[in-house]
Amino acid sequence: MAVSEAVSYDRWGNPVYKKNDTGNFLEDEEDNPIIWNDLPEIYEQWKNFLDGWLVDSKTPSCFVINSKDIRNDTNHRLDSWYWDPNKNELAKKLMDCVGNEIIEIVNLSDLVVDKGIFYPGRHKRNYVNKTDNSLPFYSGTQILQIRPFDLKYQPKDYKPTKKHVVNKEWILITRSGSTGRVVIVDDNMNGAMISEHVIRVICDENLVDPYHVYAYLASEKIGKVLMEKGIYASVVDHISPDFVSTIPIPILGPVEEKKMANKVKDAEAKRTLANIALKESMDDIEQTISRSTGFDIER
Repeated sequence: MAVSEAVSYDRWGNPVYKKNDTGNFLEDEEDNPIIWNDLPEIYEQWKNFLDGWLVDSKTPSCFVINSKDIRNDTNHRLDSWYWDPNKNELAKKLMDCVGNEIIEIVNLSDLVVDKGIFYPGRHKRNYVNKTDNSLPFYSGTQILQIRPFDLKYQPKDYKPTKKHVVNKEWILITRSGSTGRVVIVDDNMNGAMISEHVIRVICDENLVDPYHVYAYLASEKIGKVLMEKGIYASVVDHISPDFVSTIPIPILGPVEEKKMANKVKDAEAKRTLANIALKESMDDIEQTISRSTGFDIER
């Protein structure tokens, strides 16, 4: 199996060029930018495999697995991304790291309430003006923005969106497009509606602190790598609640877990306060201009 990173062009047909560590294009002997295509390297590794030679390439990632591993795996996945040893190696090491600091490793599904990893079904959008009878509706992109742009609103009593409302301390994971990005619901987002393109994770707070799980899943070198193992599709990436439920979560001692979780909670609270202060400042500016010009900003 192999995981290709570039095949000369992106999904829109634009050429993809090789870059160095400083972000500059690499050039050939005639000073032309070099097209990035790793399929020839993968083909060389394939020939090595046919000839009985060692297959060993991390960039691009080429590897050999036993068919028994696929048959014995509960997901029965055939895509190479899932079996990439660069991702599996971390998961295997996690399972062997129980000791003084880590009490045990459990699946995320063991730490949530009943049916606590899900996303709601699609619905017909019913956008309305912002009023006391409407709720903000966040897209998968907007939940990642420090200050969401162009929020739209839907009626509070619009039945198809009832299941789209989220509560504070739920963990949100984008499931398509910018896949595997993680946020936690704060005071600003509490009670808002969130797109069906976002997976909800509701931790059982009797078992684990949600801020501990959030920080772990959002971490660049651990959570992100584990999340990538479950991404599938070719043009638009996806990840499923079934896979998310299998992500291994380290359980720490109560004191250490609470210490880490409180740091994250404090950071998120400060982010919320900063957003509130920013919103108040923008409102003040609008009101000042409105009073000075006589322009009705509510029009």
